[in-house]
Amino acid sequence: MKFSSFIGSIGALLAGALAGSAVQAQSTAYPNKAVRLIIPFAPGGTTDIVGRFISDRLGRELGQPVIIENRAGGGGTIGADYVAKAAPDGYVLGMATVSTLATNPAMNPKMPYDATRDFVPVINLVNVPNVMTINPVTAPVKDMKEFIPCSGAIRASIPTARAAQGRSRTLTWNCSRC
Repeated sequence: MKFSSFIGSIGALLAGALAGSAVQAQSTAYPNKAVRLIIPFAPGGTTDIVGRFISDRLGRELGQPVIIENRAGGGGTIGADYVAKAAPDGYVLGMATVSTLATNPAMNPKMPYDATRDFVPVINLVNVPNVMTINPVTAPVKDMKEFIPCSGAIRASIPTARAAQGRSRTLTWNCSRC
């Protein structure tokens, strides 16, 4: 298997983390059955799109199908916890994000997994920046220069939309309000 050619072809996609269990010594060649790729978010989002994009190519390189399994909820916590508790045999891989490995654990000290102990990073796939936009019709400002000095009352009155509580976008918004 030319895994290095696979790494090179998707390495150009930039950064996000594919975390998986360590492969223990096995009596037969790995993999000898399908590999599951856990996406800790609902279908259609960025993490799901990246996972689906790489799954076919990864399956061809491994010689086994890579089955996408979405386990959404808790800002990625449900899927990440599933991966953390999976057998460490390499047949359950997980897509990880800044939310599952940093933001959620920082905001919730009672996470069901330890982000630094329970995962083995494999490769960075994409870099997904947070972008803050302002609607000049509903907000009394037109750019970040005007937004930052706004009083707390004005900021609190500006309508906002974020994908989920506890994700990196929530942290970005809350930090911008400091």
